[in-house]
Amino acid sequence: MTVTRLFDNTTNLLAKVMALRARKAEVISSNIANIDTPGYKARQVTFLDKLQDALGESDHLPLVKTHKGHLPVSRTITEIEPLIQPQESSLAGFDQNTVDLDHEMAALAENSLNYNAAVQMLHKKLNILKNAIVEGGK
Repeated sequence: MTVTRLFDNTTNLLAKVMALRARKAEVISSNIANIDTPGYKARQVTFLDKLQDALGESDHLPLVKTHKGHLPVSRTITEIEPLIQPQESSLAGFDQNTVDLDHEMAALAENSLNYNAAVQMLHKKLNILKNAIVEGGK
């Protein structure tokens, strides 16, 4: 039995969100660390659209694999991987560096708040499970 089968979808979703947010924090930190690197192109992480697709909450039609040669489509939360791509920015310094410190710091703060929210929700969810185990054993 795998660990993902021990918990419900909400717990698995929160764990995946925390992993994705941690990866996003790494990319943002890398951008900030390279603020003085000539020619460095800032990167961004996106994953919310993939999460919505896996949860069935997307506004667009779902992709369907109709041939064995088609690329696989992530259908479960555990299969979701973040998409890391260059940031779209028209701002570049004379050294062609596209890192905007104000933007990166705001993104880091937002990501940190979202990560902490997921941690708190997972903590509460696990406390409910703990209480059910402790109280059920009496």
